[in-house]
Amino acid sequence: DRNLHLSIRRQRQMGIRDRGGTTGAASASTVVGNLALVNAWSGDYPEALRLFREAIASMDKAGVPADDAMRRVNERNHASALILAGDYPKAKSELSRLRQRAREVDGMDSNEYLQTTIRLAMLARRMRDPAAGQPLLDEAKRLLDRKAPNPGPLAITALRTQAALSRMRGDLDEAERAQREALAQLAAGTKLAEADA
Repeated sequence: DRNLHLSIRRQRQMGIRDRGGTTGAASASTVVGNLALVNAWSGDYPEALRLFREAIASMDKAGVPADDAMRRVNERNHASALILAGDYPKAKSELSRLRQRAREVDGMDSNEYLQTTIRLAMLARRMRDPAAGQPLLDEAKRLLDRKAPNPGPLAITALRTQAALSRMRGDLDEAERAQREALAQLAAGTKLAEADA
């Protein structure tokens, strides 16, 4: 969206930058990360990746810890942009690292672990590798089921990913069921997740 893009650029120009310390760096990097997301959504992957790298480098420079929430969001979104840009090896490496860190720090029931697991399933979908994607997706769906009755937008991501993986395996009945359920949730007003590449 052009207006959102301009608004974020304006915020940046007005001096929402690193004000010193980790809090200022996280705030400044959030603005840059948001601008990167807008570029990714509009298909300008080189610019999105450049901006994500800038946001992460700014956090590195300010000493923002590896487990800072905003750093993790930027790193996850950077990996999603790598998927969209077709750089699957880098995306897999980054997501695998983030997932392992989430397992160690937050546990396998955490939202951070869910976020990285579902992105790895989406990556397998993009790579047309249902054998790798299905176990990851099954794990993500188990985590989503624990959030019932309100699993949120990632439920649609899971359904769309299931539909694609099922089509690749030739299971058209399951693909149609998952796609129809995803469409029903969209019609009911559930929004797509930001991760939905």
